[in-house]
Amino acid sequence: MANCPCILRSQCSWTLMGGQLRLDTTGTAPEMGSIYECNMLCACPRSCPNRVVQRGLRTQLQVYRTTAKGWGVRTVQDFPQGAFLCQYFGELISNTEAAHREEDTYYFVVDMQDGRQCCLDGRYYGNVGRFLNHSCQPNLVALQVALGYEIPGIAFFSTRAIQAGEELG
Repeated sequence: MANCPCILRSQCSWTLMGGQLRLDTTGTAPEMGSIYECNMLCACPRSCPNRVVQRGLRTQLQVYRTTAKGWGVRTVQDFPQGAFLCQYFGELISNTEAAHREEDTYYFVVDMQDGRQCCLDGRYYGNVGRFLNHSCQPNLVALQVALGYEIPGIAFFSTRAIQAGEELG
């Protein structure tokens, strides 16, 4: 596994962190292009510890109506710093299409394997990640994760310990 191309390609290997994102003392993620998880294109087994995001949502999150920001997401359990919470799913659109859409939604720009950039727009299609709100004091960081498909994913990790009941953002 130490010679796995996915692990060698990633500056942030899960095998080095026990399944959690390594953050600095301020809760900042290291500068990196993408996290590369082992996948069906490498020889690692499905039990490889460098497979975290692709295992999907394994946390208890709750979508609820906030008092001032519309819908939001909060935790139902405690999380340590660096924990994977959820992915962001949405409609894959071109940058041109994103420029023509309304501005009251949040897009994630993803770098495709062929060098193009596209946007993930969760306004019409998505999962629990589309209800995460912006925060001036964020407790999450969003990172691009290469999972072996043409379209990379966006994954959210805790920047600090998060208590049950806290809004995520």
